[in-house]
Amino acid sequence: MDKHEDSYHFITLFGSWEYIRSHNLLIDRCDLTPKYLDPRLSSLLSVFLESQGEMLSFQQLDALLPEQISTNPENLYSLLQKLKRVLGDSERRPKYIKTIPNEGYCFFSEIEEYYQQLMLPDSNSSIAFTDYKVS
Repeated sequence: MDKHEDSYHFITLFGSWEYIRSHNLLIDRCDLTPKYLDPRLSSLLSVFLESQGEMLSFQQLDALLPEQISTNPENLYSLLQKLKRVLGDSERRPKYIKTIPNEGYCFFSEIEEYYQQLMLPDSNSSIAFTDYKVS
């Protein structure tokens, strides 16, 4: 029998996504596909959600991301591209993260936040989830 963690979680909704930061978990609300994010991708997404509607320069992103995340320009670009891929975002028609040439990035999707009691599988669960890790 699988054990579950049953508690209240802070949830952020944007587009077709539901994000549970405490578990680095994205759920596609269209098909209920769960995706566990690498902690670095989760941190980057959290920074964007907390700064929704604001243009963030490279220096601002660097200051807002946790110290353990190396944010040299190549690494940050790679993280951004991976996050956009996970979200199904594109440069030509962005739905969530817009690139502002020579200035920075802006998370422009509307968000909704709330607390909800959820029953999530623990780490020993046999349920298959998609992990999104940064290589």
